[in-house]
Amino acid sequence: MTEPPLRRGDAVILVGLSRSLQATSRKSVVTNPFAALNIGSADCPRFRATNMEVIELDTDFGGTFSGVLTDEHGRVQAIWGSFSTQLKYGCSSSEDHQFVRGIPVYTISQVLDKIISGGNGSNLLINGIKRPMPLVRILEVEFYPTLLSKARSFGLSDKWVQKCFGVRVSLIDTI
Repeated sequence: MTEPPLRRGDAVILVGLSRSLQATSRKSVVTNPFAALNIGSADCPRFRATNMEVIELDTDFGGTFSGVLTDEHGRVQAIWGSFSTQLKYGCSSSEDHQFVRGIPVYTISQVLDKIISGGNGSNLLINGIKRPMPLVRILEVEFYPTLLSKARSFGLSDKWVQKCFGVRVSLIDTI
């Protein structure tokens, strides 16, 4: 798994499959390696990604294919995947909207390492075999990014403002 994470201006190659299952590759450049993913609640129950930073590219490939983002050496940097949100028009109408972004491998690798190593959690019966499951702790809150000036108005001290300069500050949205 690759570290450090991608930076603005890094060249990447999107490698994947089209809807017709044709292998495809496209070159692009990272424009925002830490875009806050903000998907609002939908009218009907559905999976909703929260508390994620995703990768945006300078080229809009649309939703025509998904795959992985690699560097020039072929090392996987991110998974290029599809997200769904609901756009609301007025009080009574809405429309599903799909878009694709990169999910950095380093964020996935932390959980993958625990899954691969197993242990620490309870055993689960999978295909007739008891297997140890990893203990993955999850904080049941939703965060949203905010400006340092706004965080200061909520009581963030000058000392912490200096420490947080150049870092994203988040507030709790939902518990």
